[in-house]
Amino acid sequence: MGTVGAHNAASKVEIIGLTHSRAVAFVKDGVTVNAIAPALIETDMTSNPNPSPVLIPMGHFGSIADVASVAVMLAMNDYMTGQTISVNGGWYELVPISTNLACASVLRLRVKY
Repeated sequence: MGTVGAHNAASKVEIIGLTHSRAVAFVKDGVTVNAIAPALIETDMTSNPNPSPVLIPMGHFGSIADVASVAVMLAMNDYMTGQTISVNGGWYELVPISTNLACASVLRLRVKY
């Protein structure tokens, strides 16, 4: 886990921008591009004692299944493109803490009939 700061925010903004630009570039070829932006997800990487579920309005960390269900939804949807879906339990980081924050892009090929 890294420390959240300006570098983390900048990388997330870049992924969002990349998602938007690739969505526009690839849509005519039948490719949709979306991103998933998970916040505190309980994984093997959340062994750091600093993150606390108290920070999350839902009161608990997200699960891998929470993120996976969004990926499945995006994979099944052939109309949504250029979107970033936050999986965050209602938590929007206001203070820097050490967390397992990641952003993943999801590409989906649409078959044109």
